[in-house]
Amino acid sequence: MKFDIDDSIKQCTSYSRLGYLVIRNIKVQGAPPMLAQKLFQLQTALGALYNIDGLTNAPRLAGVRSIYNQNTFDTSRYTLDAEGLVRRILQNKDVYYVNSAVAAIHYCSLKFLLPAAVYDLDQIAGDITYDVPLAGSYVNMNGEQMTTNDQPFLHDNIGVFGNANTQTRRTAVTLSTNNLLAVVYGNEKVTTEQFHSILDFTQEKLTLYNEGVVEVQEIIAN
Repeated sequence: MKFDIDDSIKQCTSYSRLGYLVIRNIKVQGAPPMLAQKLFQLQTALGALYNIDGLTNAPRLAGVRSIYNQNTFDTSRYTLDAEGLVRRILQNKDVYYVNSAVAAIHYCSLKFLLPAAVYDLDQIAGDITYDVPLAGSYVNMNGEQMTTNDQPFLHDNIGVFGNANTQTRRTAVTLSTNNLLAVVYGNEKVTTEQFHSILDFTQEKLTLYNEGVVEVQEIIAN
């Protein structure tokens, strides 16, 4: 499987960086109590650090917003995954636990304030490209038909399947998932050394709570 960033991404940002992991033979389960407790502790700490009005000025979140070119479309309509999680905390709403893989990646996303997601690798067909589709649609996690609307997306031979603020139902991780793709979305403000540390931590948490063997850990940039 090849994973590349297409030149069309330059429509959105002058620089894009993705870190990804391929983990095989995982065992997804309900969110473990220990992980749920760690998530709660992290939520409490973040709630004490931020207020909702100043959230977009948080240095890491403000930097990652450059994933999207604000001249291309209204970023206020598309909340980055990490920002959306923090907003839920500040609004006293629970973070979605769903299962052990989703809970683990949410923990990593909140810890580093970077968008991150997991995908069922067996539902991905062929090579992966991070690009801006000319046109396209997908079914989101709520079962709604959505358009890509000039957003950058991960794309396989079938179509788009996720980006920094949304995921598709097709590649959602479930209790039946055996092989996993995890993607962390960054930019030039995250150094290569920092990104490797983030991926190491993400790998550790995903395998701690889901077992599995890490086959690939890589960083790509345009």
